[in-house]
Amino acid sequence: MGFVLKGGLAHDPQRNIEFSRGRIEPMGNDRTSVEFQVNVWRGEAFVTMLVLDGSITFEEPFGYRHKAIVNPVELEFLMDIKKEMAPDLTPFAYLTYICEGVAITLGNRGGGRAGSECTVAVRKDAFVAVGMEEPTGAPVLDDSYALAAFVDEAGRAQDG
Repeated sequence: MGFVLKGGLAHDPQRNIEFSRGRIEPMGNDRTSVEFQVNVWRGEAFVTMLVLDGSITFEEPFGYRHKAIVNPVELEFLMDIKKEMAPDLTPFAYLTYICEGVAITLGNRGGGRAGSECTVAVRKDAFVAVGMEEPTGAPVLDDSYALAAFVDEAGRAQDG
């Protein structure tokens, strides 16, 4: 939508918003379930931290595959801060915008040797919780709609 890679950040020069990778906390005993923390900045000012459930797997020969899920609580929070982030966008365009920023931030391999990708999906029940219509035509991933993906292969990055 308007993000460019700036170091390890997803940067939107038009809105002066940046997404940066925060902590990745392991959850459970399966060694793939995690909690992603993504920091959102406007210029030098910290706006908020997004906290998303997800997973990280490593697959030969590609590398790391990240999957971040927006649950009902996080979607409600995102809609509460919409006025501060992007008041001109429709709710669905705003949600897609946020998912793209997260996908670029988590999918950026940051100079590592292995490839990296990130898919960001929104749980179906999250749309119901905030009164949003479910998207038509969006790929379905388990019980979620995939709204953004970013792939960073060895030597090149592309928005998907």
